[in-house]
Amino acid sequence: MNNFRRFHPESPRYHSIFSIAGWQSYDNLTGWTDHLLGDSLVYSHRQSDYTPANFLDQLHTHDYYELLILVKGDMAFPAEDQYIPLRSGAIMLYPPGCIHGCKLLSNSVYERYVFYFQKDAFQPLNNTPSLLDFYDQPNRFCLFLPVE
Repeated sequence: MNNFRRFHPESPRYHSIFSIAGWQSYDNLTGWTDHLLGDSLVYSHRQSDYTPANFLDQLHTHDYYELLILVKGDMAFPAEDQYIPLRSGAIMLYPPGCIHGCKLLSNSVYERYVFYFQKDAFQPLNNTPSLLDFYDQPNRFCLFLPVE
């Protein structure tokens, strides 16, 4: 979570609104709040009204997992060698190092739940298996769970 955490306290795009031991919340200038829980988990509910003029279409990667649950929006998600248009309720899981992004297909409200986390966020005790053990394999790419 290092490259996520370093942007919040120093960035003019965010300002701290709440802080107690183990929980910090930051408002983003784009209208959502990120909640940092412990050292390994960040979550937010994001809702943005986008047009091509105000949407940043940029491929990126990071050193943590990203789980995205689409609520609504006319979006597609390029990831590695895939291009996936999503419907409401679909879930994307990007592992660390996976090159991915988001593409606006038409003017729309893009609503989603976003979770950023390290693998140890789901491993509360040292000797218990992690929720992500099934996914921890070489050459893994994004995981897409469609809605039928």
